Amino acid sequence: MKKINLTLIFLISALSVFSQPFYIYTAKKSGNWNDLTVWNVASRGDGVPKTKVIIPAAFTVSVDNGVNAFGLGNADLQLMGTLNILNNTSINLGPSSTFEVFGPGSIVGNNSTQLITMGGVVKYDGSKDLTKTGGWLANSLTGISPAGFVSTLVLPVNLLGFNVTKIDNNIQLKWTTASEVSNDYFSVERSNDGSAWTAIGTVKGASNSTTTGHYAFTDKNANQGVIYYRLKQVDKKGSFSYSEVRKFSSTVANTAKVYMVNNSIKIELADAPSDNTIVTVLHSGGSLLARKTLNDGKTLSLDLKPGNTGIVFVNVSDNKQLNQTVKLFY
Repeated sequence: MKKINLTLIFLISALSVFSQPFYIYTAKKSGNWNDLTVWNVASRGDGVPKTKVIIPAAFTVSVDNGVNAFGLGNADLQLMGTLNILNNTSINLGPSSTFEVFGPGSIVGNNSTQLITMGGVVKYDGSKDLTKTGGWLANSLTGISPAGFVSTLVLPVNLLGFNVTKIDNNIQLKWTTASEVSNDYFSVERSNDGSAWTAIGTVKGASNSTTTGHYAFTDKNANQGVIYYRLKQVDKKGSFSYSEVRKFSSTVANTAKVYMVNNSIKIELADAPSDNTIVTVLHSGGSLLARKTLNDGKTLSLDLKPGNTGIVFVNVSDNKQLNQTVKLFY
């Protein structure tokens, strides 16, 4: 793997996970996904805790399997240009990700080794979907390839954003629409497990609109812990569709304390690790120094070989709530 591939992945992990707020990566020229010079980086100011990737029209970005050296996690991808998926490449996204292809945008593939997954579900398979040109949308509610992407050209409501935040002791939901066709109302639904849903309120829609619409709902009876929300959009004829699911947690995620003692890297977790907590150490020059699974206790010590000096990046990830990157000097 090229050194620059790992360096970019560490940079994205450090900026979008360990630091706040999250970031938007916008392609400013054609090139390889893992080429740092392809991207313009800016803070994401809408409060959504996900990385956002935008490929504008006229640009072609090629991606290989090096993109998965670290878990990409949940991300929003907007494609107006071309995403060329190289052979033997699977873009593995988190379950709450979205991937939207607009207008002239296209995903290019032609065989079964070119995949896009969300939470392990295959949304795009090059052998089935081939070249997919906008408008298409994939998220947690869409199916499995070749039905992993659904057409956005027939949706009665174009939902631009859907956010969940805590205000005092209440949970506030806000969403924005770009356009609405025969939209009667939104039913707000809540779940404690992501499977069994209960309607907790309704918000009247705008019927027909081509201007931006802003909506809000406050849940005053939310339980502590993890809660799931979704919107059920119902039109004048009773037909309905669902938004993607938003997950809110009032619990504190596991965190890692990472520091250096002589030539040894020390990792201490606040809570017991999951079975797949992985620690990866990368030199700033791009070389992989160490990778180890942390599954015995809350601490780990990694000894670096004598002679290694400079800057290292240490990533601790369980592919769930913990994905933390620390920069160390030695």
